[in-house]
Amino acid sequence: MVITTSDSVNVAVRIVGIEMQCNQRKKTLLKRVFAPVLAFIVGLSCFSISVNAQTDWRRDLGVFRVGVVIGNDATGNAGSVEPFRLALAEALNMNVEIFPARDISSLIEAHRSSRTEYAIYSATAYAATWILCECVEPLVIPLALDQTSSYQAVVISTPSGPVDLGQVTPQNLAIPRSGTLGSIEIALYELEEQGVPIDGAALKVIKSSEQAVREVVEGKFSALLGWSSMKGSVFSGYSRGSLRALIEETGGNGDGYKIIWKSSDIPHPPHAIRKNLPIEAKLILRNTLEKLFAEDPVAYDSIELQYGGGFSVARHGQFSSVIKFARAKMGIRGSSSEITGVVTGAGKQVPDLGQ
Repeated sequence: MVITTSDSVNVAVRIVGIEMQCNQRKKTLLKRVFAPVLAFIVGLSCFSISVNAQTDWRRDLGVFRVGVVIGNDATGNAGSVEPFRLALAEALNMNVEIFPARDISSLIEAHRSSRTEYAIYSATAYAATWILCECVEPLVIPLALDQTSSYQAVVISTPSGPVDLGQVTPQNLAIPRSGTLGSIEIALYELEEQGVPIDGAALKVIKSSEQAVREVVEGKFSALLGWSSMKGSVFSGYSRGSLRALIEETGGNGDGYKIIWKSSDIPHPPHAIRKNLPIEAKLILRNTLEKLFAEDPVAYDSIELQYGGGFSVARHGQFSSVIKFARAKMGIRGSSSEITGVVTGAGKQVPDLGQ
C-alpha cells in the first residue's frame, strides 16, 4: 500500500483529535475524582479553623462570670441561682461562676471593669453602666404573662379629679413609694419636664401601691401616679397596672377613672453582656435564654421571679428614655461626660409599683 502525503495528514489530524479527546477526558476524570477530595480537604481545614476559634475564646475567657446583686446573704442567695448557673455552663460548654455583688453600684463597677461578662440589671442600672463606658449591650429582657416587655408610668384621675396635667399638684397626687431608682423617679422627671411642679417636700408618698390605690378610691387623693402595660382592653384597665387595680378595688366600676398622662416606655430589667464578648458566645446565650422558660423552667424560676413570661431579645434603643433620665440624675449635660451625681438603688429588679 502506498501512503500519500494526504493520508499522513489525515492520520495526524485523527491522532491529534484522539489525544485532545483523551486529554479532555483525563481533565474531566481528574475533576470528578479530585474536586470532592479537594472540597473535603478545604472543608476539613475550615472546620479545624472553626474549632480552633471556638476553643480560643473559651480558653481566653477561662471562666464566664455572671454578676447578680446578692446582698448580705451571699451564700444563700448565690445558691438560689445555681440552676441558672448550671444552665449557662452547659450551653456555653465552659465553667460559669456567679459574681455576688453587694449592691447595684458594685455590680456596675464589676461589669464595666471586665470582672464580669454578664450582669442582671435594673433598667436604670443598665443605663448608668452604658453611660459610664458604652461597653455593654442588652441581651434579653423578661416578658410579663401578657408578653409585654415594658410598661409606662401614668397619671390616673378620679371621676372628679384633674382633667389634665395643668390641674395636677403635689398635694392631690398619690405617689407609691419606690423600692429602687425606677419608674416613679422617671415619671417625676418627665412630669417636671412638662411643667408639673414637683416639690419634694409637698409630695404625698404612700408606702405601697395597694395603699395608694385604696386611698384614691376612698377620696383622699384625686389623682394617682401609677403604671400600666397600656395593652389590652381599656375597659378592664388594660392587662396590668394601676388602672386595672383601681377598677378591681371598686368592684369593677371604673367609670370616670381615666389616664390623663403617660410616660415614655420603661423596659423591664435586662440581662446585659459586655460588647466585646465573642459573637458565638452571644448567640449561644441569646438562644439559651429565649428557650429557658419552656425547656428549663427550674433554671428560669431561679433567676426570674417577677414576670413569668419568658425572655425576648432586647435592643439598646428600648432604653433611650431611661438613659436620658439617668444622664440627668448623674449630672451629665449635653455631650459632657463629667459626672456630678450617682444613680443608687437597693438592687431589687423591680420597683414597688404593684407589678
